[in-house]
Amino acid sequence: TLYDLESAVNIATKKAELKKLSRAEKRSMNVPRASFSEFLIAFMVFGGLFAIMMTAAMMLIAVLITALFGLASAIPEMLSEVPWILIFIISWVGFGGSMSIIELLSKRK
Repeated sequence: TLYDLESAVNIATKKAELKKLSRAEKRSMNVPRASFSEFLIAFMVFGGLFAIMMTAAMMLIAVLITALFGLASAIPEMLSEVPWILIFIISWVGFGGSMSIIELLSKRK
């Protein structure tokens, strides 16, 4: 344990001084690796929740704006004309994908 503490202090010192670590020091750091399953879970959870909230918020905003202009009778037609599935998919892939990539990159650092 003393050797582990000493090597940990040396690694921390090198990282603080922005010096390169040797291969042995990099291996001894026990950096957690992100897996593909973590990527998929983050993609499904972050993307799915964001897509649901985004689509629901856009529907609410569209209904409110239509109602504010006195076109309450046009709300069903307006809701049927907007490509909600496309908005849902784009927000899922866009947000979920970017959050998954950011999570993977953060586990590398």
